[in-house]
Amino acid sequence: MRVREPIYRCLLLLLVAWWCTGCDRNDLCYDHPHGSLWVDVDWSALPPELERPEGVNISLYNGEVKTTYRGTYGGAIMSNDGMHRLLVFNSDTESILFRGMDDIETAEAYLDVRARTAYRNSPATKAGSENGVYYPTTSRANGKTRSEVLLGQPDRVFATASQTVEVTYNAMQQKDTIHVVPESRVLFVDITVRVDGMKNVRECRGSLSGVSRSIRLADGAVSEDTGTVIFDFQKTEDACMETIAVFGVKQSPEGTPEEEQIQQIVSMEFLLIDNSVQTYEMDIQHQIDFDNIVPEMTIPIDLKITDIPDVKPGGGGGFDAGIGDWEDEEIIPIPVAGK
Repeated sequence: MRVREPIYRCLLLLLVAWWCTGCDRNDLCYDHPHGSLWVDVDWSALPPELERPEGVNISLYNGEVKTTYRGTYGGAIMSNDGMHRLLVFNSDTESILFRGMDDIETAEAYLDVRARTAYRNSPATKAGSENGVYYPTTSRANGKTRSEVLLGQPDRVFATASQTVEVTYNAMQQKDTIHVVPESRVLFVDITVRVDGMKNVRECRGSLSGVSRSIRLADGAVSEDTGTVIFDFQKTEDACMETIAVFGVKQSPEGTPEEEQIQQIVSMEFLLIDNSVQTYEMDIQHQIDFDNIVPEMTIPIDLKITDIPDVKPGGGGGFDAGIGDWEDEEIIPIPVAGK
């Protein structure tokens, strides 16, 4: 037995070596990368006030897709020989979902519909749509805008895609390095409504139609599938203001019928101190430079209202729900009125 023991040890070592080198054929080595590709994630495009994400998802496309989770700055991923493209995006998002991930050209982040969980009480009966976004018959909202769904605001998502790269096996196990710089896939709309007669206003809230529901991760192209974002304004002595996050805003292609065109309409409700409600709407497309929209930018929107009624204080009360109370609630139509 003592003579044969070294042979058994050698066989055991050979078996272990074979098992490890064959790890790329199963999922047991998913968290132990030893392939030929190293992804170096550069966060120089991240705004300085933001913390770096704790990790990233790295999707490798080569006829099929394999997604690997790595830390903040990337790391080694297993890769077969051949031509590949990589998609890298942060993994710490909560309010957005992903779809079309089987193809790098269709991979996108999107917002779920909030129409079943969001509500606002209506001060009057309005004509509207089955989605809960209501407009009066006198509104300038067209058929497309009236049929939009309610959306939340997206998380800060950063993504980038590499050009096609060739990966070849290296017997010395030296890894090819790919440097990637994730860019923001979110921008902001800063709405300021200057109000004459703010002393008569108790609360103000609003909505913005025509915001993109989804965005392609690889190149930041926004969809024409749009929705309406609802938000509360912050009230100051002479204005109501709020900055909202969106994937983007987009015009319809030239020649689109008027009833099918995307509209960016800001609708506003003002609860006055006598508990009456004043409603307004304004088309803001002329304030948006669609040709020069870039990631992470802020689009300033400046509006003015001059005809707030002078009223006497009434009893207590206010809007029945704030944005934070919209979860697990009954659907009640949203009022949007013309000026």
